[in-house]
Amino acid sequence: VNEDIVKWLSRMAQGSLAPLTAALGGIASQEVLKAVTGKFSPLQQWLYIDALELVKFPEKAHDEEFLPRGDRYDALRVCIGDSLCQKLKNLNVFLVGCGAIGCEMLKNFALLGVGTGQERGKVEITDPDLIEKSNLNRQFLFRPHHIQKPKSYTAAAATRSINPEIKIESYLNKVCPATENIYNDDFYTKQNVIVTALDNVEARRYIDR
Repeated sequence: VNEDIVKWLSRMAQGSLAPLTAALGGIASQEVLKAVTGKFSPLQQWLYIDALELVKFPEKAHDEEFLPRGDRYDALRVCIGDSLCQKLKNLNVFLVGCGAIGCEMLKNFALLGVGTGQERGKVEITDPDLIEKSNLNRQFLFRPHHIQKPKSYTAAAATRSINPEIKIESYLNKVCPATENIYNDDFYTKQNVIVTALDNVEARRYIDR
């Protein structure tokens, strides 16, 4: 038995990677719904999910990379190391759309510490829509008292409640030819990551251009 591999697996078992746990939770919930309703076919096979591309293997890892620092990111740090944690903190991210996908992304950003760097890093979001009652069952950052309030402002406030360290700025603009004076080359150049959480093909095609 390779002792380094055993140590590596033991260390990883103490950690938690928020997007991966969310995916597994979603799959488990779906299986419960299948059992309760008697509809659809349950999984009758192995389901294999990994994120090995994020992991530093023992031959490349330094122990101090994974040591706890006594902050909220220790469970993440033990999985991906402190260097990647710092990179996440310093990311500039632009999220287009604050609906169901956008809410999930913002929750993950907050749990991963995206945009929380002291000198660098920020999350910018935009969505022109107001919250409707029909949104509440799947857009979990919103509550009944948020109905008819802007999605982007409300989502930003909810994200700050998850992680007060996050630097987040919200807008009410569509991303389209009419707003190219706002979302111009200078704006996009400063972004490290652009995330589209849109529900229509036309807007997705525009962003992809």
